Order: sequence, then C-alpha cells, then structure tokens
Amino acid sequence: MPQPDSVPARPFSALSLTVGIVTLLMTALAGGAVWSLLALSTGRDLTVLSLAVGAVLGIMLRVQGMGGRLWSALLAALLTALASVYAAYFTATADVAIVLGLPMRATLPKIGAEMALAVAWARTSNADLCLLACACVLSAWIAVRKLRA
Repeated sequence: MPQPDSVPARPFSALSLTVGIVTLLMTALAGGAVWSLLALSTGRDLTVLSLAVGAVLGIMLRVQGMGGRLWSALLAALLTALASVYAAYFTATADVAIVLGLPMRATLPKIGAEMALAVAWARTSNADLCLLACACVLSAWIAVRKLRA
C-alpha cells in the first residue's frame, strides 16, 4: 500500500487556529529578541541568524498542523520578516541608548519607533536584505513542502 506524501490537511476549529497563530507570533517575537540579544552580546550584526529563525518558524507551522498550504508559506515569510524587524528595532534602540548613555528602558519611549526603525534601516546593507529575503523563502519552503513518509 503506498504511503501518502504528506499528512492530510485537517480542518481547524477557531480556537486551535487562534492558539496556533498566537503561538507562532510569540515564537517570531522570541526569535527576534534572542537574535538581538546575541547580536548585542557579541557586538556583531548576526543577520545570518535570520535563517535559523526562519527555519524554526517554518517548522513551528508544521508542528501546529498548519503546514502544506499556500497561506502557511505566506504566514511563515511574514513572521520571519516580523522577527527580523523586531531584532533590528531592539538592536538599533540599544545602539542609540549606548550613544546617549541611557538605559534601554528609558531610551525606548524617548526615541520612538520611527527613529529606531530609521537607525535600523540605515544599518542594513544589501547583503543583509539578501539574507533576510533568503530567510523568508526558507521559512515559506519549510512550511509548504511535502513530508516524506
């Protein structure tokens, strides 16, 4: 008897879909936070960690039972982009806090999201953007690919 290529799609209840999406959102934010902490502790950019974060998000989509669908690929790419923006936001805020000599918790409300994102954008190179795009594609591919039996 032939084995199926992937697990058949199961219907979602509203509760399981909500819990799954909230779990994925929190995973993306946690990945971005860990990424920024590692970048700050090492003093390096570490954009390569976007690949790991994207892979984890793609795997989490599969674990939640949401993989194998086109919308799951889009969701994985969007969550990877969110994690990247979140990491860049906190890294840029820490850079501004160091320059101003303020603690980070005092710097966040003073500079605002616009300045932090502007600093993050100014620090982003073309190679960083290429790695971020690759991470989004990787997470989408992991989320949508068929499993081997």
